[in-house]
Amino acid sequence: MPMDFFAVIIPLMFMINLFFSCFIIFFERKNPSSAWSWIMVTTFIPMLGFFIYLLLGFEGRKYKSFKTKAASDEAVYSDFYTKKDDIIYKQISYLKSKQKLFKLCGGFWRAAVLNIISADAPLSSLYGLKIYSEGKEKFSALFEDIKRAENIILIEYYIIRSDELGFALKELLIKKASEGVKIYLLYDGMGCIGCKKGFFDFGEYKNIYSAVFLPPKFIRINYRCHRKICIIDYKKAYIGGFNIGVEYMGISKKFSSWRDCHISFFGSAVADLALRFICDFNFFSEKKLSVDDINNTAKQNNSSPVQIISGGADCKRDNILNCFFRLISAAEESILIQTPYFVPDESIIEALKTAALSGVRVKIMIPSKPDHPFVYWASLSYIGELLETGAECYGYDGGFLHSKLIICDEFAVSVGTANLDIRSLKLNFETCAVIYDKQYAKGFVEAFNSSLAKCKKITAEDYKKRSPFAKVKESVARLISPML
Repeated sequence: MPMDFFAVIIPLMFMINLFFSCFIIFFERKNPSSAWSWIMVTTFIPMLGFFIYLLLGFEGRKYKSFKTKAASDEAVYSDFYTKKDDIIYKQISYLKSKQKLFKLCGGFWRAAVLNIISADAPLSSLYGLKIYSEGKEKFSALFEDIKRAENIILIEYYIIRSDELGFALKELLIKKASEGVKIYLLYDGMGCIGCKKGFFDFGEYKNIYSAVFLPPKFIRINYRCHRKICIIDYKKAYIGGFNIGVEYMGISKKFSSWRDCHISFFGSAVADLALRFICDFNFFSEKKLSVDDINNTAKQNNSSPVQIISGGADCKRDNILNCFFRLISAAEESILIQTPYFVPDESIIEALKTAALSGVRVKIMIPSKPDHPFVYWASLSYIGELLETGAECYGYDGGFLHSKLIICDEFAVSVGTANLDIRSLKLNFETCAVIYDKQYAKGFVEAFNSSLAKCKKITAEDYKKRSPFAKVKESVARLISPML
């Protein structure tokens, strides 16, 4: 080609790339690390890099629709709590008594205050808590509870596969609907994009109402509904890490065994979780659920305090991130963490390092066999940073570890759908149950310790001996971690 061509095209590409970089800086102005990562992509992959950004990174000012959803959620919450004698405002007044809160939440009473004021998450109660680490046990219990349902079933999942397990669930829901039980189903548009055509078409069946969370009109990786919850008759609830699919039963060819953490419980917290579902479902469905139907708020004598914390692009603050930070900062003896993806933001990694350097025993468990290589390499870079502070880090070898669990001082426990990564803490729609109870915490500690038997400890010495190629992979993944 003539030199004149390059004399024109190179400056033009430079100007276009400069424009793209300015665009990214404008829309990423609240997150400098993410902005620099994307600018690097557009610089090293001219033109194409910007389209990758639009696909994976563009936030679009969090969509105008999220502001509408936030207003809609606020109206639903206000309607519910007004009918319950303004429980939020009563609890804010109740917060003035440090002694009462300390009695309920121990040294984590400040976390409870944060969640009430910042996340509109009142202290509720639960009892009869059951922990599920294996898929077969969880789905067996869930299906049995669905079979016993008498009035209503609410289901919200990120992934529902159109496989053997998914069809079994569908057939069961159709059967219950024929018995007069009302079924409300909400599924994520991207998480279920691979389902067979017509799988979610329930038009011919009475009493089944389905809706899709952000239909995939175009591919968007961010802002997915990562929640996995089910409510039976407003009496019993399920929340945790298991999606609906055969791989979660531990029979996947890729991962074989699957280790997760899901819980079921009774108590007034069921109403809080149902309220979360109603907010999501009502916004994406023409069929509306009323908060008047929620009738389970009774507190049992043997119940324990819990808060249902939700986060997402429709929230004013990073509720789950703030809660995790407060729990970690308040720990005095131990912090146990299980997460499939360990790509924390700066505040969380600094809180963990500070805790370890302060003598708090910190244990982090991640899977040894990753499902997302770049996320795994980025996770190892943060693990290496923690090893320098004396934290204990483990790689789970018993299959794939998908559990989202934080246990502080064997007393405060967060279990739910949020991974300890930037995507969960800042972008996706997540929900966690934060439980303040020493007796219940024992069950989670036992589940964590039983996983240790299938782990290999990652030592500082072994980490330093990793190959030059591994160091390069970690460095690159760490650099682009804000995009992961």
